[in-house]
Amino acid sequence: MKREILCTECAEKRIKNFGMEKSGASIFTADPYPQEHVKLVQGKAVQPFICDYCAVDIMPEEKCFASSIWADHGAQPYYEWEDEFITIKKEKEDAKVQKETSSS
Repeated sequence: MKREILCTECAEKRIKNFGMEKSGASIFTADPYPQEHVKLVQGKAVQPFICDYCAVDIMPEEKCFASSIWADHGAQPYYEWEDEFITIKKEKEDAKVQKETSSS
């Protein structure tokens, strides 16, 4: 599995190039070839990074994407790693908390 942190501009290019579809509040996925997968998760950087594609600086709290590319037949299958590097907004959880808070 290949893991990358991408700036917004590079992630948007990847979304377009792979024809990725949104499959969650902040997740984009594609299966460009049989048994091969691409996943982008949008979030905010937890520390300074350099975009693995264009080398632009990504500052803490700046919007960025965690990118995973893997194959079903590869030596290392996909596992969730994104929250180690980015803060992922979970819209459903946020809406639930907000609803509970407003009704109290």
